[in-house]
Amino acid sequence: KLSVKPTYFRLEMNGEKLIEIDIINMIEIVGGVDRMAAHREALGL
Repeated sequence: KLSVKPTYFRLEMNGEKLIEIDIINMIEIVGGVDRMAAHREALGL
């Protein structure tokens, strides 16, 4: 049995980035909006 926890995911269709999730760098972009930007700014990252 093998268990893997991904740390990065990106979904593109026709050259357009739809979703990008980067756990390590606290990035969550959905529909062009970075939902974690305010959290990173509050933490000074």
